[in-house]
Amino acid sequence: MFLHRRKYQKSIVVDDWKASKANASMSFDLNDKDSLLFPDDFPVEEASTETDFMLGSFSRFILNALSSDKKVFKIRNDLHNLPLLLAQNLSTCIRANHDDDDIPIQSTLSELQQRISVMRIRYQLDQLGYPRSISLNYLGFLFKEAQKFGFPNEWNNAGDHFNLHHAMLPDLIPEHPSDWFPYDQRIVNEPVRFSNNSAGAIMNKHSHRRWRSFDSAAPPSPVTLSINGESPTNSQNAIQVISNVILLLKDYGNLALKKGEVCLAAKYYDKAIRYCSTIFIPCAHGSIKCFGDYQCIILGNGGYYTEWNSLFKIFLSTRLNLSAVLIKQEISDYECACQQAQLVIDSLKPFTTTAGKILSGPKLESFLDEEPAETYIEANTMKAKAYFRLGNAEFSMNDFSAAMRSFRNSLKAAKAAHLQPESVVLRRLDEARVACARKSG
Repeated sequence: MFLHRRKYQKSIVVDDWKASKANASMSFDLNDKDSLLFPDDFPVEEASTETDFMLGSFSRFILNALSSDKKVFKIRNDLHNLPLLLAQNLSTCIRANHDDDDIPIQSTLSELQQRISVMRIRYQLDQLGYPRSISLNYLGFLFKEAQKFGFPNEWNNAGDHFNLHHAMLPDLIPEHPSDWFPYDQRIVNEPVRFSNNSAGAIMNKHSHRRWRSFDSAAPPSPVTLSINGESPTNSQNAIQVISNVILLLKDYGNLALKKGEVCLAAKYYDKAIRYCSTIFIPCAHGSIKCFGDYQCIILGNGGYYTEWNSLFKIFLSTRLNLSAVLIKQEISDYECACQQAQLVIDSLKPFTTTAGKILSGPKLESFLDEEPAETYIEANTMKAKAYFRLGNAEFSMNDFSAAMRSFRNSLKAAKAAHLQPESVVLRRLDEARVACARKSG
C-alpha cells in the first residue's frame, strides 16, 4: 500500500511536546461552547506544505488567529492536499471569529469541525481503498474490522496472512483524536451531535452499540486500571478503551519494525503518542471527564505525572521505541530521537530519586510515602534504557562526549535497579570513548 511507503512525517506533539503543552494551556475565546480542542490541534510553528499534511484541525490557529497581521485568508479547495486545506480553512474561520469579523461560513464553528471530521475520515478511507459510505457509521465499522483482522497476538505466526502492505487496523483508527472523542458519550461530558448542516455522521445510535465490541476484542495484555480493588467507573472504562487503542498502535509499531518497515513503525508510535497527548497534556478547552484525574495530578505536581500505572508505562515505552526508530537510516532524525529519550528521563524524575517514595508538589518539593519498591526498580530500569537510547542518538550526531555521559548514566540507573551491566551498553561506551579520543586528536 502506498500509504506504508510514505516517508515518516512527525506530528505536532512529537515534534515539540513542550510547545504543545504550552499552546494547549493558552486561554482564548472561541465564542462556541461546543468547540473542543486537543493537543494536536495546536500548531507549534509555521509549517511547510509537506509537514502541514500531519497537522490537526486547528492547525495554525495560534499563529493566524492571534497574529496582528491582518492578511486576508480565503476558503479554498484542493483534494491533493485536503488535510492541509481543511486545517487552513478552519483556521481562517476561527481567526474571523476571534477578530469579530464576518465568518465566511453559514454555520457555527462546531458544525464546521463536524464537517472537517467527516471529510478527514472520508479522506482516510479513500487512501485505504474503502468506500466513503462507511464514514456514516465509521466507528462501528472500525471495531467490526478489529474482530475480523485480529489483534497482534493473532498475527505473530500468521505467515503469508500477515502483510503490512494491506490496510490494517491501526490505519483505520482516526488520525486525529478530534475526529473521534467529541462524538463518544463515554469520553466527553456532552458529546457533540451532528447537526443537519454537517456532511454526515461518524457516530450514531447504532454505532454506539458496536463500539462496545472493542472491549471484547482487546489487544494482548490489556491495560488494567483498578483503584483499590473497586469496580471500574465509567471514566475508567473510557480510559480502558483508549488505553487499548494506544497499546494496539504500539504493538503494531513493534510488528512493523520486525518486518523492517521503519517508517511505518515510526508512524504507529507517533500516532500512539498523539493519543497519549490527549491524556497527559492538560488542555484549557474541552470537557474530557475521563482524563480529569490524570490531568489534575499533572497540574498539581509541576507538570509531572506522579502515579506509576500501566498506561503511563506504555506511554513512556512508546517514546523509547520511537527514539530507537528515529536514528535508523530510513529516518535519521537524531535530534528528535534525543528529545524523545530526554522526555522519558524527565518524566521519570519523581520515581527514581528515593526507593519507596515519589516526589510530589508544585516544585516536587515533597514526597509521597509507601510507594511499592517495585516502582523504584521499574522506573530506574526504564531510565537505564532511556539513557541508552539518548546515548545512541548522541553518538549518531557525533557528540561522543555526551554519548559517553549518557551511557555511564545508563549503567548508573541499572545499578540502582539492581541490574547487572548490559554488555551492549559497555560496548557502546567503549566505542564512544574511542571515537571521542579519535575526534580530539
